[in-house]
Amino acid sequence: MGLGHSEGEFAESHFSGNIDDLISVSDYLGKHFKAPSLLVGHSLGGAAAIVAASQLENIKAVATIGAPASVSHAKRLFSEQVDLESKAPVEVKIEGRPFKIDAQFVKILTRPIY
Repeated sequence: MGLGHSEGEFAESHFSGNIDDLISVSDYLGKHFKAPSLLVGHSLGGAAAIVAASQLENIKAVATIGAPASVSHAKRLFSEQVDLESKAPVEVKIEGRPFKIDAQFVKILTRPIY
C-alpha cells in the first residue's frame, strides 16, 4: 500500500480493502497451497487482521504489533486532520511521519460494520 518499499499508494487504501485483501490471500493460499492459520499485522494492519480473522475459520491465532486498541483511537489519528467532506487526498502526520489518505479512509472507520 505504498509504505516502505511496497508498491501502491497509501492514499488509495482503505480499511475494508485491507480486510478484503487478507481474506482473498487466505482463500488463494487455501486453494493453491495450504490455508494460513496465523495472521500478523502492524498498526492498522493489525486491526484489519483481527477483523479478517473473525471471518476466516482457518485462522487459529492473530498477532498484532502497535495496533489501535479501538476504532475510535484510529479515527482520532486522522479525523482531526482530514476534511470529511473533501474527496481530495491530504497529507497527515502519524507519529511524526507523513502519509497521504483520503476522507473515505476515515469514513470507513466511522461506519458500524465491524
